[in-house]
Amino acid sequence: MEYYDEYKKSHGMVDFIDQESKVLSMLKTNQSFCQSLSERINALMVDEYQDTSPIQLALFLAMNEITGKSVWVGDPKQAIYGFRGTDPQLMEQVVNTLERSIVLDYSWRSKENLVNFTNALFSEVFSYMGRDKVCLKIPKERETKAKGGDIELWHISEKNNTDEYHATANGVRNLIERRNIKPGDIAVLCRQNDGCSLIASFLEAQGIRASVGQGLLVGTKECRIALAALRYMNDKNDTVALAEIIKMKNNESDEWFTELVANMDETLAKWNAEEFIAKLEDGRDHIKYWTPLEALEQAINRIDLLEDIKCLPNSSLAIGNLDTLRGACNEYMDNCDFNGSAPSVGGFIYYMQNSDKKQAKGSGEGTVNVLTYHGSKGLEWPWVVLSDLDNKPRTDIFGVNMEPAKEFKVEDPLANRNIRYWPWPYGSQKKFDLIDSIIDSLPVRAIETKKAESEEQRLMYVGMTRARNGLVLAVRKHTTKKSIDLKTGWLDIMKNEKGNKAISLSLDTNIQEILAGSSKIPVSIFEYIWDDPNVALYNSEEKEYMPDI
Repeated sequence: MEYYDEYKKSHGMVDFIDQESKVLSMLKTNQSFCQSLSERINALMVDEYQDTSPIQLALFLAMNEITGKSVWVGDPKQAIYGFRGTDPQLMEQVVNTLERSIVLDYSWRSKENLVNFTNALFSEVFSYMGRDKVCLKIPKERETKAKGGDIELWHISEKNNTDEYHATANGVRNLIERRNIKPGDIAVLCRQNDGCSLIASFLEAQGIRASVGQGLLVGTKECRIALAALRYMNDKNDTVALAEIIKMKNNESDEWFTELVANMDETLAKWNAEEFIAKLEDGRDHIKYWTPLEALEQAINRIDLLEDIKCLPNSSLAIGNLDTLRGACNEYMDNCDFNGSAPSVGGFIYYMQNSDKKQAKGSGEGTVNVLTYHGSKGLEWPWVVLSDLDNKPRTDIFGVNMEPAKEFKVEDPLANRNIRYWPWPYGSQKKFDLIDSIIDSLPVRAIETKKAESEEQRLMYVGMTRARNGLVLAVRKHTTKKSIDLKTGWLDIMKNEKGNKAISLSLDTNIQEILAGSSKIPVSIFEYIWDDPNVALYNSEEKEYMPDI
C-alpha cells in the first residue's frame, strides 16, 4: 500500500478512496478548508443514503457539523451494493439517533395490484422494519389511474440456463403480441451480464432488438467501413481497405471480386474513379494536419456514411456504434497523452484492430431493455420480466470481509470496525470437506449467510418494484421421472420472521394465484419452451411505432 501511495504521489494521481479519505482528513484538521466550505454551503442534501459506505458517512457527518442543516433521503429496502463496501446497517443505526425522520409511504409508480403484491410479500420479509416503513399506499391523485395491474407466472420447462434464457425470450416475444405492447415497454432483468447477452442474442435471432450490444464494435458494418475509409485515406497502398469500402458500399455484393480477378488494373482504376474514393484521395493530402479524431470524422463524411446508415434496419444503433467508435478514438488519444506519446492515425487503426470494445447498446421504443437487477435500480418500465429466480445466494467467509463495531458511535462511525482477511489456502481447489465442516460450525458462517440473504432480499425488492403496469416471474419448471417442481432458490429466501417462506408459487396451471404472506394474489400462468414451433420471426419493421428511417 505504501508503494502504491508513493506511485500516485510521484505521478500526480489520486484514486476514488483518496478523494474521500483526504477530504475527510481536511474536514477534521484544516480550519481554513472548513471555514471556506461554511461560507459557500448552507445545507447538505444526500440522496440514495442507503448506499453509503462508512467513510462516506463520516464525511456526511463532518459536513453536517459545518452546515448545521442536512437532509438525507434513502430507502433501506434498496441497499444492494454491499459488494462495493456499503453497509446497510449504518442507515438503520444513524436513523435511530435522529431527532426527526419522515417516511415517504406513497407509490407514484406501480398500479394497485402490483403494490398490493409487494406490500403483502415484503411486509413479511422486512417485518423487523415495521409495516409502516415497508407498505406503500396509492395517493388519492392517482387512485383512478392506478387501478388494475397484471402479474404473470411463466413456467419455463427447460433443464439448463441457456435453454431457459431462450424460452424466456420466446415468452417476451409472446408478451409483445399478446398484450399488444411495444418492445421498449419491457425490461428483462438478469443476475449476470452473461445472462443478459444470451437473452439479447435470442431476442435478436427472432428479429426483436435488445439493448445489450451484440459482439465487437469493429465487427459492425458501419465501423468496418469507417475504419476502412480511414485506412485508405491514410495509406494509398492499402488496397484491401479499398476493396472493403467498395464491397460494403455495394451492399456486400460479390461482383467486385469477380471484376478484380478478371482485370485488376482496370478494376482498381474504376474504383478510384468513384466520387467518394476521390474524396478520400483528396483527404490524404491533409490528413497529416488532423488529429486521429478529426481524420476519422473526415473519413465518415467523405464516404457519406451517415446517409448510408439511414437505410439500415436499425439506424439508431448504427449511429450509436459510430459514436462509440469516436469515443474509442478519444480514449486512444487520452492514453497517448497519459503515456507521453504522440497520437497518430496509424496508431489509432492499430489500437482498434486489437480492441475488444463492445457494440453500443440499443435504445428506443422498438428495443427490449435487457439488464442486470443492479443496473435496474432507479429505473422503471411498464412491464418487467424477472429471470434467474433459482439463483441462490453464495457466501464466502474467505477473502476480505468487513466486521462492524459491536457498538455504533454516531460521532465516530469508523471506530472499532475491522477488516477480516482469511486467505483460501488450497488454490483452485474449491472444496475441502474437512475445512467445510469446520467452517459451517463457526458463528461467522451464520453471520455471513444472513448478510448475503438480506442483500438478496433487498435486490429482489428492487427488481419487483421497477414495474408500472405488469410484472412477470419467469421460473424454471424442472421435470424428472419422479417429480415436477419449480426452481425458486432465490424466492425461497424471501422468509418471514419465523423463517418460513413468504411466497409460494403455483405448480398447477389451473390455480391462477400465488400466495404472498397471507394474501392470495391473482396471476396468469403461461408455459414456454425454447424450441416452440409457434414462435415465428418477429418483423418489428412492420410496426408503426418504429422510428422513421
